[in-house]
Amino acid sequence: MLALLVLIAAVVVVVRWWKRRSHALSVALPYALLVPFLSIYVIDLPQNAIRAIGPALSFLVVDLYAMQFVAEPRRAAVAAIDVLSEL
Repeated sequence: MLALLVLIAAVVVVVRWWKRRSHALSVALPYALLVPFLSIYVIDLPQNAIRAIGPALSFLVVDLYAMQFVAEPRRAAVAAIDVLSEL
């Protein structure tokens, strides 16, 4: 079960990197690409699995957090255009 969760997390990082090539995801990508090569000793224990995929998850969270601030100015610009079009 833990191995499946680690694999899903790695796939999420790779797919997100493919769609949005940010610096944080570029740093997370090598850790996600290493997942298929992890041994059973790494996947067997939760501590080892977290150590193996942890950096990728950390940078994924940083990217999600940074995307929130990129989206805010766009929303403000769209709202300003809507207000100007009503005048």
